[in-house]
Amino acid sequence: MVSIDFYINETTRHAHVILPPTSPLERDHYDLVFHVLAIRNTAKFSPAVFTREPEARHDWEILNALTWRLRPRVAGPAARLEASLRRALGRGALLDYAILWAPTARASGRVVRA
Repeated sequence: MVSIDFYINETTRHAHVILPPTSPLERDHYDLVFHVLAIRNTAKFSPAVFTREPEARHDWEILNALTWRLRPRVAGPAARLEASLRRALGRGALLDYAILWAPTARASGRVVRA
């Protein structure tokens, strides 16, 4: 069992390997859950406060690497291309793309970035 967590708790104590992700202050944050429930269309992006250490990995990078390593080698060229694009683009580019092509951005005809 592999766990991704900062601490040893009731779940991670059973893991064979515990992989620590970057701290919340070392990663960007875009609120998805609360803006879905909001009355007005808003978006809030918070940049990272500190730069991460060179060997530190974000949650999504750890999961992407585990998926790539555990995926069968017979996955085919399409799966390898998909994983390569994820690694090349990173989360920031994917988030920009999602915001740009959101239904509310297309309906208003413009995208406002803070």
